[in-house]
Amino acid sequence: FFFFFQAEDGIRDFCLSRGLGDVYKRQEEKGREIEQLKAKLANGLLKFKETEKRAEQMNTESSVKKQANLEKVRNSDEIAQELQKSYIEIEQNWQMDCSN
Repeated sequence: FFFFFQAEDGIRDFCLSRGLGDVYKRQEEKGREIEQLKAKLANGLLKFKETEKRAEQMNTESSVKKQANLEKVRNSDEIAQELQKSYIEIEQNWQMDCSN
């Protein structure tokens, strides 16, 4: 049998009727395709979240390392200031000893 289908835009397309079985098969195929796309999307979102989490961890680790390095620099500066004070005291004591 041959049937003509009236398209919404008024153009007639030739359509060979293959029965409802073909319609259901196409629906099942589309359903499987949609499920596969959903699975890919979910997998992609999961990978994105994992990548985002790793980036956040790396940023946190980097911040912690920066903070630790700043603390070392501060400690080094404090030690350098203490050494400078000690040196000045030693020099002053030496000068006093030499003048006596």
